[in-house]
Amino acid sequence: MTTHTDKAIEDFLDAIGQVHGEDYKKKMSVVFCGGHYFKVKYPYQDQGTIVPVGHLALMTKDLLENPEQHQTLHKAHFEST
Repeated sequence: MTTHTDKAIEDFLDAIGQVHGEDYKKKMSVVFCGGHYFKVKYPYQDQGTIVPVGHLALMTKDLLENPEQHQTLHKAHFEST
């Protein structure tokens, strides 16, 4: 892993913590798969989702710019399960 990939993971997880809380962040998993991909696993997933490197930065930006939207979707997901 490079410093750039470490930073991308750290930034994404920090955004998750800000929007959904530290407990949720601790249950997440983000792993660099090599090449141009990360595996992002949310606590409610059995398996993770493969995400291109550039998309992780976009996901981070979207979390920080639209926290209420993500919190609403998060709440709806857990109330329906």
